[in-house]
Amino acid sequence: VVKGIGKKQDMEIPLHIAIHPTASKIDIRESYQQLSMVMRIFVTEISGKDVTSLTLTELRTPELDNLAKLIEKWYSPEFAMKTRANFMNDAGQAKQVVKSWR
Repeated sequence: VVKGIGKKQDMEIPLHIAIHPTASKIDIRESYQQLSMVMRIFVTEISGKDVTSLTLTELRTPELDNLAKLIEKWYSPEFAMKTRANFMNDAGQAKQVVKSWR
């Protein structure tokens, strides 16, 4: 389990992505793609293991299972042309996962 990250760092990256779609012209699909990459970069930085290009199967480890569950949930809206996914809710879940790594 990833531990020992600072409170400011915990929230800054996911919070930026959570508000980004409403502040810009990107679509929901791109929002999910960015959120996925930001979470992968975040985990890479705090774990020291590069997870930016790992497959979902490769992410399914005890240390990365929370990330794998998020990535799996985001696959459909990340690649679909249309979705009913709730980005703000999913970004909120990402923030909760980040908090759990503290």
